[in-house]
Formats: sequence, structure tokens, C-alpha cells
Amino acid sequence: MKKGFKLKLKRDIAEAMEQLIDGLVKLDLSDDDDKLLVAALVEMRLRLYDKLKHQQGEYTLTLTNVEALALRIFFCQFIANQKQTPNTAQLYHWLQLTANEVHRAYA
Repeated sequence: MKKGFKLKLKRDIAEAMEQLIDGLVKLDLSDDDDKLLVAALVEMRLRLYDKLKHQQGEYTLTLTNVEALALRIFFCQFIANQKQTPNTAQLYHWLQLTANEVHRAYA
């Protein structure tokens, strides 16, 4: 298995991901699998929060194997079937591309 998964995010995507994960944390999840998924995404969010303290146009984040796979599962199970709006299209597209890259990396 790979050692890590490098991720590049523009600031607006990084901020949107941070908000999306914050929203997940507020959900009342009863399934342990969903809780594990959110826990992995929260770990990613904590490092993302530290990166966002510094003004940059683009950020690089190296995800652990668990975080990378959690991001892919999150897209496939929670986001892929949601209706896109003009406000969410850019984030949706980025998540879809990232999920596909993770799939190729860990296939």
C-alpha cells in the first residue's frame, strides 16, 4: 500500500472542505462505519485548518491511507448522488476527481 496520498487544493476548495467536514461532525450518526469515516475526515480537517492559517492560493496536504480512502468513500456514499448547484459544482468536481485518483492509487 502507498505511504501517503498527496493532495493539492486551492484555498476556496480547502475552505469548502473544512465547512463540509464540520457539517458532517454535527450530524447524529448512529452507524459505527459512518463514525469511523467522519473521524478520519476530521483528522484531515485538523491539518487543513492549520494550513489555512497561512494565506496561500494553493495548499498541499499529504493524506494518510485511511484519510485518502475515507475521502473517496465520503464522495461515493454521501456526495455523488446529491444534486449539484452552481455553488457546489466546483467542490463536487474536485471531490469526484480526487475520488477517482484515490481509486487508481489504491486499486
